[in-house]
Amino acid sequence: MTAAVDAGAQPRTRGWTLRILLALSVTLNVFFVAGLLWSMFAAEPIGPPAMRFVAIGHRLDLSPQQRAALDAFGATAHRHAGDLRTANGPLMRQIWDEMAKPDPDQPAIDKLAEQMNQNRLAYQKQMSASLAAFLKTLSPEQRARFVDLAAQRPDGRHALRLPIP
Repeated sequence: MTAAVDAGAQPRTRGWTLRILLALSVTLNVFFVAGLLWSMFAAEPIGPPAMRFVAIGHRLDLSPQQRAALDAFGATAHRHAGDLRTANGPLMRQIWDEMAKPDPDQPAIDKLAEQMNQNRLAYQKQMSASLAAFLKTLSPEQRARFVDLAAQRPDGRHALRLPIP
């Protein structure tokens, strides 16, 4: 009789165990998919620094004049980024064309790369001047908050250590 009772109890235990494992598996899968969707849609996308700065500016409590200055910075950043792509695109194409040759001319490639770097430096100077013009419109508290947010890595893991004058 004990064998019959044990034989009858084993399938019940196995059934409950399978149900619990199935429920646990479904729960973990739901949380995994939800986390994946959250990271895709809720996380702030990592983009060019200028666009990050515009997004940070929108997180501040800006007056209409400050918002106009932020919009001007965004428009300037967009225009200059397009100018940089327009200037560097053909240079990059020339570099690839040269590299595709059986015997590429390294000094010519270096010269093209240097021109691209000069274009990037000019872009960075333009962006710095434009960003400084926007930052001048902010109160000291807003500026400190902006700098604090801008110093954080886009993924939010670690903050950069920037000296604040």
